[in-house]
Amino acid sequence: MPPIYEYKEPFKPSEEQWQRANSLKRFNRLYVYAPVVLFSLIVVLLVMLMLIGVLAPGLTGMTEFASAMADVVLVMFMIPLIILMLTGPLLLFALLNNSRNRRRTGKPRFDQGGSFQVLLWKLDNLIQKSQAKTNEISPKMADQVIRFNELLAYIEALLKQIFKVH
Repeated sequence: MPPIYEYKEPFKPSEEQWQRANSLKRFNRLYVYAPVVLFSLIVVLLVMLMLIGVLAPGLTGMTEFASAMADVVLVMFMIPLIILMLTGPLLLFALLNNSRNRRRTGKPRFDQGGSFQVLLWKLDNLIQKSQAKTNEISPKMADQVIRFNELLAYIEALLKQIFKVH
């Protein structure tokens, strides 16, 4: 743990940024995790259908059906499942190792805002401030441009009047 006198207070995100983070979590639950769970349930249902086909002795053609279902399941799901089974433990090991290294160096946890997240939050605050300033200044600038165009129109009309008389 770093000494107290070297400790910097972590960046505090705004309420809107926290709401966006929560909406991202909600999106992941609805559109990432839910389809994976649904897909897994379908696979379990297919396996159950295969078992029923194999274990149902009185139905004709069920053994061929079960064999075909087994072939389809094996061909369609074996390679992605092998890759998934290999990446899971590797990602868990990397996450634990990275978390331990962050604790040792005194950095905040990722959900408290890592360095990249803090940079994005600061950038978001800068954009919000510039938008507010633009909304404040642009009517004043537009008013000046309108007044300048009024002056040009007045001078043009005056010159037309002067040259029209002669």
